[in-house]
Parts: sequence; structure tokens; C-alpha cells
Amino acid sequence: MFFEHYSFFFLTDASPFPALDGRKVPVANYFQQLERLGASPELLLPVRAEPPRGCLAKALEVWQRLRPYGGYYTNERLASDAIARVARAEAPVVFVAPARLMSLVPALKAVNPATKVALILNDAQWTMNLEALLFGLGWYPGGARHDLLKGLLLPSALFRELNAYVDADCVLLQTERELSRLPWLRNSAVVAPNGVEQPKTPWVGQDSHVFAVQANFTNRRADKLRPFVTRIWPEIRAANPALELELFGPGSVLPAWAENIEGLRYVGVVDDLDAYLSIKRGFLVPLEHASGISNTVLRGLALDMPLVITRSSSLGVRSLLENRTNVQVARNAKEFVIQTLKLDPSHAEGRPQQIGSWSANLRAILQKLGISIPDATTKALDT
Repeated sequence: MFFEHYSFFFLTDASPFPALDGRKVPVANYFQQLERLGASPELLLPVRAEPPRGCLAKALEVWQRLRPYGGYYTNERLASDAIARVARAEAPVVFVAPARLMSLVPALKAVNPATKVALILNDAQWTMNLEALLFGLGWYPGGARHDLLKGLLLPSALFRELNAYVDADCVLLQTERELSRLPWLRNSAVVAPNGVEQPKTPWVGQDSHVFAVQANFTNRRADKLRPFVTRIWPEIRAANPALELELFGPGSVLPAWAENIEGLRYVGVVDDLDAYLSIKRGFLVPLEHASGISNTVLRGLALDMPLVITRSSSLGVRSLLENRTNVQVARNAKEFVIQTLKLDPSHAEGRPQQIGSWSANLRAILQKLGISIPDATTKALDT
């Protein structure tokens, strides 16, 4: 078997992995592709370290988090048995996501110099921080305090990532746009956009009056939809009281600021996203800033359903927007209202399609790592 001489590991904080549909971390999709081809990948999950005791220890941790070069988070570590597994492995290959876990890689390379590392980025973080700063300063609609703070930490994030790139043998970027901002990475970079399998359910929501928006009310960015929900949606609703909005995603209850908004309801986690979106009037992706490709946008494009997205959400999928009359790009809050109201679902055909290929991505990664792939395996990746 081709993979019998290689040991594949995934250093990640995401477990269990989500389904093979491109909705969440791409790490899962590469893990499952390797399993399908007969490899036996293993997980390397960092554990929480004990919190520091005393003011001096806490001050040291803050300094380690923020110092310009190599300032990684220090509240996670690799258990000794995980390091030992890599030390004993033959030709180990470690996929790492998210980027902040790169601080754990030097220990792995120290115990086994043959270790090759592929860093999987959903976004080039420093470009995201720059855009967050613009949001926070009010250059784009929807900025909040966390955007401003994130942007102000740009120098720390930049140097932290530069250090991470040095340790990686292969860095995955999602778009050529990202690569153009990081030209010095060209020798080690692979442009590997996320993929979405063809949805099983076609879009049929022409007669619906319900729009869908993805939300996450479980983390510190839970209020990132606040400007849209409290300012933009009421304008849309005032212009057409028949329209309704559903928020879906993780969390148990609406935050207080989202209560008593007319035409709004929260449905929580959706088990079958394709079936859920297929009967909606349209999919709204408001006020996001990203340097890569939004999986949310890809899902809507794969369903071929009506979408209204922001300018920054469109940058990573420009090539996919050509000749699509049912996707509207809004440059500001006023345009988002106008484009949502003028969306005409009756013109949408709703022909689901596959976007991208995790198999092609995996082939490119392995080749960049110097792993020659036999023809038979290449064919298996394509089927």
C-alpha cells in the first residue's frame, strides 16, 4: 500500500470532526480523504495547561501572548505520549490547524527531524486583522469594539504568523489573492480553496418570504451580527413587513439585544443545512470580513440559491460569481438593504453543483511535501 511508509497526524483543537461537506474546518476533509485511501491518520489534540498562579506568572503569560515575535498562546500543550508517537513514527506528516497551534510544532520536529508540517489556514490572519481594523474604525458597516481591538493587535499577529510559516513545509492558502499578499511564501504555498460536494437537495424557495442568516452565539464574537440585526434588518422589514428572518447556528438562546426584533426568530443548530436552506427565499451573509473563502458563501453558491453578500465576502469567490444573476454584492449597509429588497427569487433556477475538490487539494499538498503519488493513487483521488 502506498501510505504504509508514512505516518499522518492532525494537530488540531477541533474534535470530533464535522461531516465531509466543507461547512467547518477543512482539516476534517483531509483526514477523511486519507482514510478513504487506506491511510490511518491520528489526532494530536493539545490539552489545557494549568492556569498560572500569582501576579508575576500571569504577567509573564500576557507578555508571552503579546510579545512581537513568537508570541503564541501558552495555555495549551501537547501531552508527552503525543510527542512520543511522532518521535517513533516513520516519515511523519503533521497537518496543523488553526495556525496558533504552530507553537507546538518545534517540539515535534525536535524529536523527529523527518517530520513534515502542512499548515492549514482558513484565512491569512494578518490580512483579516487589517480589515477588522477598518471595520472597527467605521470604514465598513458593522464594526464593533472587538474588531477594533483585533485590528490593533495586527503587529503581534503578523510576527506570530511569520514565525509559524518558517516552521511549515507547506502553507495552505485559500485564494490567489492571499498568495499575492504573501509573495515570499510562493515556494512553500499551495492555493487550495475549500470544496463543497454537490448538495443533495435543489433550491425550491421561490415562494418563501423567509431569509436565513448564520449566527454563532457561543463565543466572544457572539455580537458580530448585532449591527445587522438591530439596524439593517429593521429597515428591510419596514420596507416589506411580509419578510421574515431566521438565524441558525450554535447556541441555546438569543442574546438580549436580539430579542423583540420584529420578524426575527432563532432556530439554533440545523442538522441538514441543504434541506433547510433549500426552502428559504434567500441566504444573507452580512458584515463579514475575511481574506479567504467563506464556507457559508460556498454553501449558498453550491445550492445556486439567491444570496446577498458583502464586498469582503465576495473577494474570495469572484471567479464563481461570473454569470450569476441571483447573487448580489453590497458595498455598504444601505446597499445591503436595497439588494435584499430587490432580490427576485423567481429568476433563480436552483441547480446544485459541486464546488472545488478536497481530493485535488490533498494531491497538491502531498506533492508540495515531496511525497510522490503513484498513478493508481492519483486515480483513486479523482474518483
